[in-house]
Amino acid sequence: MLSFSETQKGNRVCSFLGYEYRLVNHIDGIDVYRCREDKQSKCRASLKIRGETICPGYPTDHTHHSAHQMTE
Repeated sequence: MLSFSETQKGNRVCSFLGYEYRLVNHIDGIDVYRCREDKQSKCRASLKIRGETICPGYPTDHTHHSAHQMTE
């Protein structure tokens, strides 16, 4: 399930399946999100959302475990 929030700096964040993504672009009605671990883990996973629907082919694979997997 998708959930949305904001960081302390007011940036939009999306949570999905234990991963967090930060909004990086908005193109033709599609929000483009990048994994929040992109700098620390060099993760290139991304997520594209139109409204509240995930676009086909997304999210892409992560290079690290989700926060949910790390707590088990």
